[in-house]
Amino acid sequence: ALEAAEAEANAAVLRPVETALDAVPHVPVSRDMAMRLMRGQPVILRGRDAPTEGKAYATCGGVLVAVGDVERGELVPHRVFHLGGTAPRNG
Repeated sequence: ALEAAEAEANAAVLRPVETALDAVPHVPVSRDMAMRLMRGQPVILRGRDAPTEGKAYATCGGVLVAVGDVERGELVPHRVFHLGGTAPRNG
Protein backbone atom coordinates (compact mmCIF):
# COMPACT_ATOMS: atom_id res chain seq x y z
CA ALA A 1 0.00 0.00 0.00
CA LEU A 2 2.90 2.33 0.81
CA GLU A 3 4.48 1.76 -2.61
CA ALA A 4 1.15 2.42 -4.36
CA ALA A 5 0.67 5.66 -2.44
CA GLU A 6 4.22 6.73 -3.34
CA ALA A 7 3.62 5.97 -7.03
CA GLU A 8 0.46 8.10 -7.04
CA ALA A 9 2.29 10.99 -5.34
CA ASN A 10 5.13 10.76 -7.87
CA ALA A 11 2.69 10.73 -10.80
CA ALA A 12 1.15 13.96 -9.52
CA VAL A 13 4.47 15.86 -9.62
CA LEU A 14 6.49 14.20 -12.38
CA ARG A 15 6.51 15.92 -15.76
CA PRO A 16 7.46 14.60 -19.19
CA VAL A 17 11.16 14.95 -20.08
CA GLU A 18 10.28 17.31 -22.93
CA THR A 19 9.16 20.03 -20.49
CA ALA A 20 12.83 20.59 -19.60
CA LEU A 21 13.59 21.11 -23.29
CA ASP A 22 11.30 24.09 -23.97
CA ALA A 23 14.21 26.31 -25.08
CA VAL A 24 15.81 23.60 -27.26
CA PRO A 25 14.82 23.17 -30.93
CA HIS A 26 12.64 20.14 -31.68
CA VAL A 27 13.32 17.89 -34.67
CA PRO A 28 10.69 15.31 -35.69
CA VAL A 29 12.38 12.29 -37.30
CA SER A 30 11.27 9.22 -39.23
CA ARG A 31 11.40 5.72 -37.75
CA ASP A 32 14.56 4.93 -39.71
CA MET A 33 16.25 8.07 -38.40
CA ALA A 34 15.05 7.29 -34.86
CA MET A 35 16.60 3.83 -35.04
CA ARG A 36 19.93 5.33 -36.15
CA LEU A 37 19.84 7.85 -33.30
CA MET A 38 19.01 5.13 -30.78
CA ARG A 39 22.13 3.27 -31.92
CA GLY A 40 24.19 6.42 -31.28
CA GLN A 41 24.58 7.27 -34.97
CA PRO A 42 24.13 10.81 -36.33
CA VAL A 43 21.39 11.66 -38.82
CA ILE A 44 21.34 14.33 -41.51
CA LEU A 45 18.75 17.04 -40.91
CA ARG A 46 16.91 18.41 -43.93
CA GLY A 47 14.28 21.04 -44.50
CA ARG A 48 14.20 24.78 -44.15
CA ASP A 49 13.15 24.63 -40.49
CA ALA A 50 15.94 22.24 -39.45
CA PRO A 51 18.39 23.73 -36.94
CA THR A 52 21.89 24.26 -38.32
CA GLU A 53 23.87 24.38 -35.07
CA GLY A 54 23.47 24.03 -31.33
CA LYS A 55 21.44 21.70 -29.14
CA ALA A 56 18.32 19.88 -30.38
CA TYR A 57 16.08 16.99 -29.43
CA ALA A 58 14.41 14.46 -31.69
CA THR A 59 11.04 12.76 -31.43
CA CYS A 60 9.41 10.06 -33.49
CA GLY A 61 5.64 9.79 -33.35
CA GLY A 62 5.59 12.08 -30.31
CA VAL A 63 8.08 9.90 -28.39
CA LEU A 64 11.39 11.42 -27.25
CA VAL A 65 14.25 9.61 -28.99
CA ALA A 66 17.45 11.61 -28.46
CA VAL A 67 19.07 14.83 -27.32
CA GLY A 68 22.26 16.02 -28.96
CA ASP A 69 24.17 18.64 -30.88
CA VAL A 70 23.63 19.74 -34.45
CA GLU A 71 27.00 19.81 -36.20
CA ARG A 72 27.47 20.44 -39.93
CA GLY A 73 23.82 19.65 -40.65
CA GLU A 74 23.73 16.43 -38.63
CA LEU A 75 22.12 15.67 -35.28
CA VAL A 76 24.77 13.88 -33.22
CA PRO A 77 23.04 12.14 -30.28
CA HIS A 78 24.53 12.49 -26.81
CA ARG A 79 21.65 10.88 -24.89
CA VAL A 80 19.18 8.41 -26.32
CA PHE A 81 15.93 7.30 -24.73
CA HIS A 82 13.99 4.05 -24.69
CA LEU A 83 11.00 5.24 -22.69
CA GLY A 84 8.77 2.44 -21.45
CA GLY A 85 9.15 0.20 -24.45
CA THR A 86 7.80 2.91 -26.77
CA ALA A 87 10.77 2.72 -29.14
CA PRO A 88 9.77 3.00 -32.78
CA ARG A 89 9.51 -0.33 -34.60
CA ASN A 90 10.94 -1.09 -38.00
CA GLY A 91 8.40 -1.87 -40.65
